[in-house]
Amino acid sequence: MTNVNPTDLMSPLTLFLSADIVVKAVMIGLLAASVWTWAIIFSHSLRLRRINRQTEAYERDFWAASDIDGFHTKRGTEKLPTAAVLTAGLDAEFLRFANEQGLLGDEQQRQHRDYSGAPL
Repeated sequence: MTNVNPTDLMSPLTLFLSADIVVKAVMIGLLAASVWTWAIIFSHSLRLRRINRQTEAYERDFWAASDIDGFHTKRGTEKLPTAAVLTAGLDAEFLRFANEQGLLGDEQQRQHRDYSGAPL
């Protein structure tokens, strides 16, 4: 009789190799899901870092700009959250100003009410 160490029988590789085919399939599926999840986490963290760097540069340039309209014309279409906020704010301010000055027709006022839910 051979002298077998009990810890060798409990190693993860030995347990996997001696498991049934269903158990092996489940373990391989769990391993694949884990790798896929970590790939998603890693790619999203890289994407968030890139967005944060771009947002910081955008905000730094915004505060350094002397002309907000010129800055918006040049950089307002960037795919950044801060660019979307700037565009929405400028659009709302333009509509408010245009309404105060009587520059909007009835159709434009109706479209604004339909879009925003608030009267001008």
